Amino acid sequence: MKLEYLAESIGLPGEVLEEGKRWLNGPEFALAEPLARRLTQADAARKAQLALEEQLGDNPIGMLVCHLYAAGLVQDWYVRRGIPEQVYLDTMGCFTRFLEETRRNTGAYRFDRGFWTYRQTSMQLFRIGQLEYEILPEEKAVSLHIPSDADFSPGAVDASLAQAKDFFESFQPECAQWPLVCLSWLLSPELKKVLKEGSNILSFQRRFQILQVYPQEKGFLQWVFGAEPSAPVEALPENTSMQRGIKRLLLAGGSIGSAKGILNTTAASLR
Repeated sequence: MKLEYLAESIGLPGEVLEEGKRWLNGPEFALAEPLARRLTQADAARKAQLALEEQLGDNPIGMLVCHLYAAGLVQDWYVRRGIPEQVYLDTMGCFTRFLEETRRNTGAYRFDRGFWTYRQTSMQLFRIGQLEYEILPEEKAVSLHIPSDADFSPGAVDASLAQAKDFFESFQPECAQWPLVCLSWLLSPELKKVLKEGSNILSFQRRFQILQVYPQEKGFLQWVFGAEPSAPVEALPENTSMQRGIKRLLLAGGSIGSAKGILNTTAASLR
């Protein structure tokens, strides 16, 4: 799949696509192309990303082009496996989602997630329905991630889990028996203090046995408030009931943090 077709298929903003095409056809991409190819290899992608960061420096459009180029290369792998094209496009749609997130937070499109998207380009992370599933070979587990644009209702989560079961049994059978784990602020037990019974988040939490709590983690500030970890609590917005509840908790000396859990099923696996 050509880069331009992929970019159009996932709805990449036109101005970003045009800038990317110019960079793709310039001399810098020719130098970066060997590293971009390595982003498709599960055992080499992380090192390739670190090498690209060193080679490109602060060049978000160059980094984006390298990752989209790698994403285009792995489309053949999806085809050979017989994986539906919709799974491929949903998975690679992360690039558009991340660009939109930075635009909302900063007012401009900027790709700053190369540290993450080598997982998608190396076929270690797949979006299946509303949720994402990352293969963790060293842990012999599959990690569940919740995209910012996901339908988080119980029915949508049920559907994604059922689709993921079929996906792994069909296309990654070696992973089908691995436990499904999740590390997220959404699993924080402290959220019970600020959310009403019946909320989608509390419904999601009940699916998991909590293994570890990390009260000092501050990643929730970005996802709830669009704020940096260093942002003063007093300045956090209060536009939603969740924001207001969490801000009250923080002002009272509390913390949200994050937690790690394992899916509560009889076999604690995708089956």
